[in-house]
Amino acid sequence: MPVIRFEAKLFSIDTWVILRLPIGASAKLPSRGQVMAKGTINDFQFQTALEPDGKGSHWFRVDKDV
Repeated sequence: MPVIRFEAKLFSIDTWVILRLPIGASAKLPSRGQVMAKGTINDFQFQTALEPDGKGSHWFRVDKDV
């Protein structure tokens, strides 16, 4: 899988914290559906499923440890 670099803001929805990928970054993913990804946020490595948001992008729930 290619390396995709981007900056994004975290959003709170009730008790969840989510990160929504910028549309340009999401467009580089191999699928418009759910995609498994590895990443790094502030030097913390993680692996997660990116979920489609129905608006041309993807999102994931950020673990409290991150």
